[in-house]
Order: sequence, then C-alpha cells, then structure tokens
Amino acid sequence: MSLLNEVQEALISIFPDEPVDYGMATTVKSEDSWNYVVFGRRTIRSNNGNAFVDRIDVAIVREGYVPDTDVDRCIEKISSIPGIKFDFKSEVSFGYTVKANTNALIEMAVVPFTHTRKK
Repeated sequence: MSLLNEVQEALISIFPDEPVDYGMATTVKSEDSWNYVVFGRRTIRSNNGNAFVDRIDVAIVREGYVPDTDVDRCIEKISSIPGIKFDFKSEVSFGYTVKANTNALIEMAVVPFTHTRKK
C-alpha cells in the first residue's frame, strides 16, 4: 500500500463522518458544513544522498475552531504509520477565513509530518 493511501485510511479512521480529500477539498460543497480534512505532499528533499524525506501536511478544517483533541488524535494516528513522524522542526500552524456568504468563522490547523525513505 502506498504511503498516501495509508495516510488517507488513517485519517478516515479518525474522522469517519467527514470528507477526507487529497490535495484539495474536492468533495465539499459551499453549502456543506466546513468540517473536513485535506492532506497532501508539501516537499520531497534528498537527505545525505541515500534517502528522500517527504513532507506531508494534514489540514483539519472546522467551522468555529479546531479542537485540540482533533490535532492530538491526528498526530498520534499518523505517527503510528511506520516511517512517519510529526515534524518536530516545524509546528502546527493555524489559518482563518470566513465562509463565503456567511459570517461563519473557519479555522484550519495544518499538522506537518515527515517520512524518510531510501532512494
């Protein structure tokens, strides 16, 4: 199974009642509740010439705010996939917007991970 499939399955197991999309929120419509998860690759770099390091971000999007427990469960579950670690050199970042044609606040927590693989 590919790494991205493993990440998707792990996220679906954490958030079974929400859309989980790769790259962009392609299954979420503007009239839907904006409680969903998007994951994707940020970068791939070489590590000392004998390995690649993939950076994978998981964005947890919520109307209102992202509960700390959602971030914690995401870190625990994704970090349990062999070879994937929470990116301790980075940090969880947050972004904010307002849902179009409403006054609903949207918070997004972006959780960074790394995965090292041999060339």
